[in-house]
Amino acid sequence: MIIDVSKGNVRSVDSREIQINSTPLGFVKATRDVGFYMLFFPQLIAGPIVRARQFWPQIESKKFRDIQWGTAFKFLTLGYFLKMVVADNLAEYTPYLKSLELVGSMGGKELLTLMFGYSFQIFSDFGGYSMIAIGLAVLFGYRLPDNFNFPYISTSITEFWQRWNMTLSHWLRDYLYIPLGGNRKGQVRTYINLFIVMFLGGLWHGAEWKFALWGTCHGCFLALERFLWRGRSSTHSFVKCLGGVYCFLTVSFLWMTFLMPDMETLSLFFQRLAVWDKPVSNIVAYAVILYGIPVILFHLAGWIREHRISWNARWHGGVLEGALYGLMIFMIFNNSGPAEGFIYFQF
Repeated sequence: MIIDVSKGNVRSVDSREIQINSTPLGFVKATRDVGFYMLFFPQLIAGPIVRARQFWPQIESKKFRDIQWGTAFKFLTLGYFLKMVVADNLAEYTPYLKSLELVGSMGGKELLTLMFGYSFQIFSDFGGYSMIAIGLAVLFGYRLPDNFNFPYISTSITEFWQRWNMTLSHWLRDYLYIPLGGNRKGQVRTYINLFIVMFLGGLWHGAEWKFALWGTCHGCFLALERFLWRGRSSTHSFVKCLGGVYCFLTVSFLWMTFLMPDMETLSLFFQRLAVWDKPVSNIVAYAVILYGIPVILFHLAGWIREHRISWNARWHGGVLEGALYGLMIFMIFNNSGPAEGFIYFQF
């Protein structure tokens, strides 16, 4: 906020500039807007990250009749479904990966199953929270920026960070990557900047080795992709499909550095992946498949929306959409998992 104000990037309604104002009225209005922006509770704890220049222009008198009830209903329903039904039910099983003893007793098939389960869980947990925050803001007459854009249909790590936690990605780009020089100072400096930004992005989540390692690995993949492809991209369906598999597997494996409590557990996890003679527990497989299907279908719908606009237009507002939201509400009340805190509340 201070940087945006100093650069003159922030404007509020009624042509009032949010800056130090010598008039008493201007000072009162600026103080009110700053306080309201900092205390707006829907996004206060875990995002989406809202810039002052995105929020201040929306500060004005609100009318009850102007509330977009349909938009709020969709965001809140989908958000609570992802959090309470998908993430909270998966949270009964994915903590197995934090136990050194349990990881040592499992084989590669079960570990991979739980790894995919955690990928589904962390998206549903954080994506669900962001949707709830956006839905609550809509009820107050404010529109927060979208934070997720179907990240698991990405075909590269570069694209993944254009779709995952987008407000953080944009924040890191504008306040770290560009001030460091971005891609304006040669290829080598660009790779170094990517590495530094993602390393600091890892530490954003906590001052622990696992977050630093997670961010560093992402930075290395971003730099490697930029070096190998250098702006080239393929439109061939098979190549894009391979890219999607590579991206999802890479992101899922890197989530393990994010999740594991220590290096010993992480090392044992990768060692046990080579053990394929142990079967997967039926209840673990059932849970990951059952609660992973909504995440897969959600991303499939996103892919269809991006490639079949006419089909998407017929879907919206139809009977099928209404039935789907009705089913989600039914599941929220009848099949929610044990209450779990939001994963991103700990960062």
